[in-house]
Amino acid sequence: LAVGVIDLDDFKPVNDVYGHLSGDELLKEFARRLKSVLRSGDFASRLGGDEFVVILEGLSKETLESQLETVLLRLYETVESPFEIDGGHLVNVGMSMGISFSNPTIDEPDILVRMADSAMFAIKKLKGNRKRWWLVADSKIEDAVEIVTIDPYGSEANFLLENLSKTVASSIQSFVSDF
Repeated sequence: LAVGVIDLDDFKPVNDVYGHLSGDELLKEFARRLKSVLRSGDFASRLGGDEFVVILEGLSKETLESQLETVLLRLYETVESPFEIDGGHLVNVGMSMGISFSNPTIDEPDILVRMADSAMFAIKKLKGNRKRWWLVADSKIEDAVEIVTIDPYGSEANFLLENLSKTVASSIQSFVSDF
């Protein structure tokens, strides 16, 4: 199983110049294009803003590299041609994608998404100087992902709530006045 997090490059200027309705129009068209290039069994969904998640199933270990290359080429086709928005304006956007793979030690969906998201941000930072638009999460990113869980009924939660309520109460008194 592979998880990809996609972020559209140069999307903010579309919203700034043409408005949010035109930006939404572009996102819908991108989602339609994305869905059209996925294999059966693959899945895509919008995370929010201009971020999407893609779940790629059925990648065999023996042919992973060639399969992934084929899938990535098809995904990139979604942004190769301009998007028509706002009654005929053509705009171009690119994309950055981080990819993570499940393995015997990492198969939790939220960890895979966080790893892919970290890889996506790493490749997005290199947008002007990069050779490719995607990056596979490596073990360094895996090691950086820390899962912190708190029992909502445990002593840690009670301690946090007690301390937080004191902080919030004092902050409210200094910032909020009676009507």
